[in-house]
Amino acid sequence: MLSTSKAVLAAMIATALVAGAARAAGVEPDIVIDPATRFQTLSGWEVSIRGWEQDKIGNRYDPTWREESAEVARKLVDDIGVNRLRLEVRSSTENPVDYWTRYVNGEETYLSWHDRNYEKVNDNNDPFVADPVRFQWSGLDYKVDTILLPVRERLAARGEKLFVTLCFVDFKTGSQGTLSFAQKPEEYAELIAATFDHLKAKYGLTPDALEIVLEPENSGAWKAERLAPAIRAATKRLAKHGYRPQIIGPSTKLAKNAVPYFITATRAGAKIDVLSYHSYDRPSDDIRRAIARQGRVSHVETAMLEHVAADVNEFYRDMTIANVSAWQQWAIAHVLNNNKYLLVADLSKPKGARLSVAARAQPLAQIWRHARIGDVRIDARASAPGLKPLAFAQPDGGVALSVIADAGGKFTIGGLPAGRYRVERTTAKIFAENAGIVTVGAAGRAAVSVPAAGVVTLFPADD
Repeated sequence: MLSTSKAVLAAMIATALVAGAARAAGVEPDIVIDPATRFQTLSGWEVSIRGWEQDKIGNRYDPTWREESAEVARKLVDDIGVNRLRLEVRSSTENPVDYWTRYVNGEETYLSWHDRNYEKVNDNNDPFVADPVRFQWSGLDYKVDTILLPVRERLAARGEKLFVTLCFVDFKTGSQGTLSFAQKPEEYAELIAATFDHLKAKYGLTPDALEIVLEPENSGAWKAERLAPAIRAATKRLAKHGYRPQIIGPSTKLAKNAVPYFITATRAGAKIDVLSYHSYDRPSDDIRRAIARQGRVSHVETAMLEHVAADVNEFYRDMTIANVSAWQQWAIAHVLNNNKYLLVADLSKPKGARLSVAARAQPLAQIWRHARIGDVRIDARASAPGLKPLAFAQPDGGVALSVIADAGGKFTIGGLPAGRYRVERTTAKIFAENAGIVTVGAAGRAAVSVPAAGVVTLFPADD
């Protein structure tokens, strides 16, 4: 019996030969897959832990969010395919006052609580000795209890592991307090190490990655040259505590700033494992190419980790041009159907029936559910501009193909490994429709259709 790695290689060679034979015979399919040409390995589809508990319109805390946490986790994992969470720790965690608990108890309005989100007060004058009573974990714990643990459990039941990123946030809004983490890297390291220790002690949880600072342009103090001292101090401190997470940065608000910030930090001795960016400048494809090029030169992954207005077409460009391994639109759920969140809540309905997948998230979900952490993007090319294919090789040798179609119609595919494939389709009117089974023979050919603009996915059938 062949080993898994040898079986995968054999399947890749056989499929490449089949695709080549089809081209030689002059019967070029609309889409051709080449499993021998491999790109990035996936590290997850991410969402930030935030829902309608922060009721900005009502200027209050909304307790119904917690009531729906189990259903939220189910929808995120089963319906959308999320397998990665951004767990934010705000700079105000170091503060003698627990404003989150006051907010939940109705002692603070949304606005008064939000004003204190980045109010940091030093625990003492020694960054190597933390005073535990001057760190407030209630806000962090709330996110872990309501979302992270249920999502982790849901994924574990499927045999998958949740990827957790601890992300430091230090925006320049509201009360700022008296401490500057950007100017005092050892104080920054103290807070980060204390957070890791707290999560491990209370939940047995160790984040997979540390995102150094969210959108440094929004902080005022986190200039590019201040990233390296913070990274060096944090990684050294974490290593002493037994933690060695991936380092993600610079997570700039503007994609055009990502490479300059990255170069400034790494030239100053910082080790960054993932070159991350946000897309609030709606970057050109030339900027995406520059990010991919820097990733290749520096031997690091790339990741697009926030753009509220992003859709499936932007996702495709980030995947195929910037070669991102991880991707995020933004947050989890809200009562407003504004497409900023993956889920929409209708609180007039009974519990268990309140949530639906947002329209903009549905095409993304059609792809995400069948492209998982550890899968590798392989070459897939279309002869028609209205077809945008994304193909992924699975560790067991299987291949999943999703095609973003600009219009309805039928098209042919070449280069698929032989086997039985289930077909699912999502359009503006249908979501994850089971369109039956297609059988691919030795020629590696299949024909599928989509009734309107949308996404169609072929993936190995289990039954």
